[in-house]
Amino acid sequence: MTRQGSFSLRTVEVLNRITHNEAMSFFEISNLAMCTADGMWFVLAEGPSSFNLDEVNDLIISNKKIRLLQECGLLSPIKDDMIVWYSTEQIHSPAKLDDNFLIRNDTSVLLFHANDVNKTPQRRIKKNQSVYFPYYPLTEAGRQLLPIAREITEYNLILELGNALNNHSKSALRTVTAHEILKIDDDMLYFNRDNILPETY
Repeated sequence: MTRQGSFSLRTVEVLNRITHNEAMSFFEISNLAMCTADGMWFVLAEGPSSFNLDEVNDLIISNKKIRLLQECGLLSPIKDDMIVWYSTEQIHSPAKLDDNFLIRNDTSVLLFHANDVNKTPQRRIKKNQSVYFPYYPLTEAGRQLLPIAREITEYNLILELGNALNNHSKSALRTVTAHEILKIDDDMLYFNRDNILPETY
């Protein structure tokens, strides 16, 4: 793709026409963006989910801001097919990035486990033992502008999402842990082994 400086031409076009109100809305939602292992950045949306979205109201973007950011080319249309399968293998650092067991932001990663991998068949767990929720993917322009818009903050949406997932887990076969990211090198994820979520029993 042809690029001008560090941005694609499409991103430069968005920057040339973006309004102050649109830019401020993008700044507001930038710290709520999360990433799948295959590199797709997204924000949560309202809709059918495998857990209670009321617990993560702070992570849900208002419809008004969603429409605004779609119109200016920073968010794509809503998707409702996000499925995160729970891993049936022990996860150690470094882990190979894989789109079926993690969601991350810049500093932390959520790992999705089967609680007892010795008793769980080595295959994908059934859908009712997975996480699904609606989401809005960031466009190419949104992804490229995200590092500029994000602010350093003590608030960690990964912890809030992890707590909500554990609180509403309907299966003893699954659990979620969160860990500090040490680095990402090529397709390998290095993280601190300590779980920074409250223990669940």
